[in-house]
Amino acid sequence: MTQVRLNVVAAIVAAGITECARIRVTAVDVPSVLVMGAQPVAEWSRNKLVESDRDGSADYVRALAASHVPVAGPILALGRCAAGPIMVFDGMHRMAAWVAHLNAGREYPLEVNLVLTERVAPKFEVPERGAS
Repeated sequence: MTQVRLNVVAAIVAAGITECARIRVTAVDVPSVLVMGAQPVAEWSRNKLVESDRDGSADYVRALAASHVPVAGPILALGRCAAGPIMVFDGMHRMAAWVAHLNAGREYPLEVNLVLTERVAPKFEVPERGAS
């Protein structure tokens, strides 16, 4: 199935791109990393790893997490500054597996392509209604 990313790209452009950079995130950065909907990546990873799989995405994360091969990019994130917080737009499943590797004691940095913007992308960078 083809994934359409038009709304995501439009939201990034509408947020006012100021700069693009490649950063390296490490275990200490995890609290500053969110996934779409403003959910902490550590929480999203935990939930994805135990999720009953309907579409294959949880199985994909579990397979990456069980692999001895380090997770690789490209990962795409958005933020106002490199220090964070950053919001992962593409690569959420790989980020979840990377967090699982960190939790298993396999620490290594992950390269992230970061788009710096003037404003948040409201549809994607704010908590979803009803989310805790």
